[in-house]
Formats: sequence, C-alpha cells, structure tokens
Amino acid sequence: MGLATFVAPRTRGWSGARAAIEEYVEEQQRHHRRALGLGQQAAATGEEREPMHD
Repeated sequence: MGLATFVAPRTRGWSGARAAIEEYVEEQQRHHRRALGLGQQAAATGEEREPMHD
C-alpha cells in the first residue's frame, strides 16, 4: 500500500498544473480528431458533436 493511503497528498497550489493538464488534454483531443478526420467532418456539416463514450 502506498503512503497516500494513510496521508492525504497536498493539493494546494496545483492550479497551474491543472491548467497545463487541461491544455494538454485539449491538444491531444484535437490531434486525435484530426487523425480520425472528425474535424473535417464537423467543418463540412457546420456542427460539432460530442465524442461517443462506452
């Protein structure tokens, strides 16, 4: 078992890290959509759809 099981990790001051992670996720989603051709499809139809999740 890890130490975090017994002692809660500090999360104060993580707003900068959160913003960086969110930016990275958005970039990866754009990259994946482009690779799948979903960005071109949305531009052609003029609508943006939410990705499907299982």
